[in-house]
Amino acid sequence: MKTKSKNPLIFKIFIITLLLLIGLGIVMQYSASNKIAFEKTGKSYYFFLQHIKRLLFGILICLTFLFIDYKYMKKAVSILFIITLVIIIIPIIKKTISNSSIPARWFSIGSTSIQTSEVARLFLIIFLANYITKHNSEITDFKRGFFPAFAIITIFVILIASQPDFSSAVIIYFICIVTLYVGGAKFLHIAGVSSIIGILGFIYIRIEPYRWNRILTFMDSSDTKNSAYQINQSLISLANGGIFGQGIGNSMGKNLFLPEANTDFIFSIIGEELGFIGSAFFISLFFVLFFSMHKIAKHVKDQFGQLIIFSTALSIIIYALFNASVCSGIGPVTGLPMPFVSYSGSQILINGVLLGIVFNIYLKERKSIKWEK
Repeated sequence: MKTKSKNPLIFKIFIITLLLLIGLGIVMQYSASNKIAFEKTGKSYYFFLQHIKRLLFGILICLTFLFIDYKYMKKAVSILFIITLVIIIIPIIKKTISNSSIPARWFSIGSTSIQTSEVARLFLIIFLANYITKHNSEITDFKRGFFPAFAIITIFVILIASQPDFSSAVIIYFICIVTLYVGGAKFLHIAGVSSIIGILGFIYIRIEPYRWNRILTFMDSSDTKNSAYQINQSLISLANGGIFGQGIGNSMGKNLFLPEANTDFIFSIIGEELGFIGSAFFISLFFVLFFSMHKIAKHVKDQFGQLIIFSTALSIIIYALFNASVCSGIGPVTGLPMPFVSYSGSQILINGVLLGIVFNIYLKERKSIKWEK
């Protein structure tokens, strides 16, 4: 039986799960950052307050996009393409001219900066949703449908990888290619181009010693004092957590043993303080968030809106799982944040934009949605 409801259960689950993740993130950010904050600034709550400020700004951005008709995004794709391209290229040009060894991953205006890969993620989600909607009947055709979209994706992936930010490039490529598949692209086309990208990616890793060293460290983490120090400290923290954890605030790893405890390795602190049960519950929240958003997307009639919701949900869970896999030693060490939890302003800002668009889609489409009882 079908029924109309302004606030279906699945949407309530989505909101509650999102709030739980943000709330847990606030608690764990303070717990993971107080020692390093005191060491660096003399104020144990410094990073915690900065995280709160970023969350409030992210909520403000979310509310702003909540009241902007998401269909306007279709008309703005060309402008967004140019803006995103400029934001990514300018830091690369500056790095090349100055011959700096510092990665060109940030676009700065005055004292404000944003990670360029996050801007690319936002643009590509909107671009692909619009492209697939417009070329729905051609997406199975390699030349006329699939390849033009793949070419745009490749341009941004190459630019991000050249900053260099290879891990973000890989994640963004994966998000885009899955979105294309969901949008109707043939698996054979995806497998073919991905095989070529995979070979080129391996060459890119192999020719750069520090990237290749990360792979070797991942394969053999016995060097506990040098290259494998981070991952071994992460595994020690997780092991210390046991089944039930040491309790919030009682992590030993955050006492300057584990580098980046409040950013890249915050999941290790979650595991140490909340244990296996707590960390499993934490990861399960991301799955609940993904499946609730996927359910909402399936009921939205507008394909453009469907794909934006799906891609947003996919990007959030992929970042979460990748971060957790790194902390658990399942994946090579990278600098990817845990959504809503890590100390990362760019990630919070862009997720705020995307969630604002998602809420706007729901509000615009809910009157025409028929939910299953």
